[in-house]
Amino acid sequence: CKAGSHGCHANATCSSTENGYTCACDSGFVGNGTSCIQGVCYTSASPCHGNATCIQASSFPYNVSCSCESPFVGGGDFCVEDSCLTGFSACDNTTTQCLSPRFNTSDNTISSQSCECIQGFSRLNATHCQDIDECSSGAHNCHDLAICTNTLGSFACACNSSIPFISSVPSSNFVNDTGVLCDVNE
Repeated sequence: CKAGSHGCHANATCSSTENGYTCACDSGFVGNGTSCIQGVCYTSASPCHGNATCIQASSFPYNVSCSCESPFVGGGDFCVEDSCLTGFSACDNTTTQCLSPRFNTSDNTISSQSCECIQGFSRLNATHCQDIDECSSGAHNCHDLAICTNTLGSFACACNSSIPFISSVPSSNFVNDTGVLCDVNE
């Protein structure tokens, strides 16, 4: 390498080894070291979006791949910001879960962000959900002698104060093991 008797390209770096030397293309160039061309990723001709990483193969045919950088999503040639990741989503974070946009490789389209109701809530509009009153709708599984109390996103069961309870062990009659088995024979 020092003598300059190597076969490395002008845009390559020569490294001496025990058995001779190796050639590697400089940054911004691709090839095998003896032949180097300017990589498309390092030029204005890059097919990648400004918010994507461009990777070009170092050997012929020097294929290029593009990958959107977080918090962006897309095919790499175009990228859109994922508002679920940036925290600027329109979704109400107390009643919904933000679903990130998805890239569809079959037709190169990107879905928009959406808001999904969390369990115990129903759709109010595109960005908000409202509590389901399981007690008034009958969607609870409290014991017939228990009092159902609606809570945010759920409900609770309790024996009527005039009726004693048998036990507070978990029972399949209650959701989230919050209720007790009521008994009128005490």
